[in-house]
Amino acid sequence: QFQNARTSFDSTTPRFGLEYSIAPRILLYATFSKGFKSGGYALSALGLPVQPEELTDYEAGIKSDWLDGRLRLNLAGFYYDYTNLQVQRIVGGTAILVNAASAEVKGVEAEFIAEPLTGFQLSGNLSLLDSRFTQFLTEDSARLELGTLNLSGNRLPQAPKSVFNLAVQYMVPMSAGELTLRGEGNWTSSVFFSAYNRPELSQGAQSKFNLSVSYEDESGINVAVFVRNLTDKQTLSTAQVSGG
Repeated sequence: QFQNARTSFDSTTPRFGLEYSIAPRILLYATFSKGFKSGGYALSALGLPVQPEELTDYEAGIKSDWLDGRLRLNLAGFYYDYTNLQVQRIVGGTAILVNAASAEVKGVEAEFIAEPLTGFQLSGNLSLLDSRFTQFLTEDSARLELGTLNLSGNRLPQAPKSVFNLAVQYMVPMSAGELTLRGEGNWTSSVFFSAYNRPELSQGAQSKFNLSVSYEDESGINVAVFVRNLTDKQTLSTAQVSGG
């Protein structure tokens, strides 16, 4: 089967920002911007085109340095308003894109970088997220007997409520270069892999740790040895149900 069709999309995506320094190393800012993700046809299925995804983004925050630059603290809050959000749906074992009517995401992000001693650095960031479909009527191909489902209020796929990262790094001066020892930890709360928020299509909260040792000589050549996922923890990255 072949489909002979065409469509086109266009959008204006402005961005406006305000910045104000309340002190030499303390900056307040606010931004407003629009985003656009083109629509198109699914190569795996015949039908009408997916409509463009549009985003309105509001963000405000503070960036600051303290203790003569040895401590950096940043804080930001944001609100995303999506229209025609593009999400993946499984139909007959095939993944296709469809439009959810609308969704909103509210979040806060905080980060710090501290250097209490020369060569010793501690850094981390925390993200808190509230993501929800505000309008979305659809069917689940694995549970067609349920008819049209109202997914309003469901969390967006792959959107954890909280993420926390922490890193410790120590740089040791050598006679002809510098040795860097680094450890990292990440904790992520549970996520759903589909808009239906089914428990069997999810990954529970999980943590992972990384270690690395690197050496850089005076000429800029860098050699590194690292371990990813130190505890060898297995986690799901995605999952789907393709039929009843």
